[in-house]
Amino acid sequence: MRGIEIKPQAKVLDIGCGSGRFLAIIKALKMIPFGIEIGEEAYESSKKVTENVYLGQFETLDTYQFPNNPTMKFDIIVSNHVIEHVTDPNQFLKKVKSMLTDNGTAIIATPNYRSICAKLFRKYWVGLETPRHLFLLAPQNMQIYCDKCQLKIKKVRYLSNAFGIVGSIIYLYEDKWQRRAGPWLWKLLVIPSIFVFWPVCILVDLLRMGNTAEYYIIHHK
Repeated sequence: MRGIEIKPQAKVLDIGCGSGRFLAIIKALKMIPFGIEIGEEAYESSKKVTENVYLGQFETLDTYQFPNNPTMKFDIIVSNHVIEHVTDPNQFLKKVKSMLTDNGTAIIATPNYRSICAKLFRKYWVGLETPRHLFLLAPQNMQIYCDKCQLKIKKVRYLSNAFGIVGSIIYLYEDKWQRRAGPWLWKLLVIPSIFVFWPVCILVDLLRMGNTAEYYIIHHK
C-alpha cells in the first residue's frame, strides 16, 4: 500500500485474503481488516486474525453483510492477483467501485501482459498460468475497463521478481526437453537468480514493463 495514507480505523477489504497475513499487517497498522476467501482452510486461518472474514466468492458478497461494517463501504480495497481469475473483469470492477467510499482507493495487482517477460517467453511466460488465468491485462486494456466503470487509474507501480523469470525458464525447459522439472531445479535456479536478476527486475520496473502491474484506482472525478 505504498503511497496510501495510513489512517487509524480505516476499513480495508482484502479480496482473496488467503491465510490472513496481510490482514494481520492491516491490524498492526491500527486499521480495521476485512477479508474474502474461497478456500475453506485459508478462511479458517484468516478467522484467527479477525472475525471479519467472508467465505465465498467476491461476486456473491452482496448476499452477506459484515456485522462490523453494515454499510459495506471500504476506504481501501486490495485485490492481489485475483482479477485475472474472474469471468467478467468489468463486473468485478463495478462491484469494487460500489464498495469504495467516496475518497477510497482500490489497489489491484495483476500480471502485466505487456511485460518484457511476456514478450520474451511468449507461451512459456509464467504469468499465463493457463487455464487458471481467464484474462490477461495490461495498462491499456485496464484503462478501458476503468473508463467503462467511471474509475480513474491514479498511478501504476510495476513489480518484478526472480520467480517470474525462473518460472518462465522452467516452463521452457519442460517443453523443450519433455522432462518435468523437479524441486532440485527450482532450488538450483531460484537462489542464485535472486542476485543475478535483481538488477534486471529493477530496470524493467523503471521502464514500466515489469511482470506485475499494481493499479491504484479511485472514483472518477
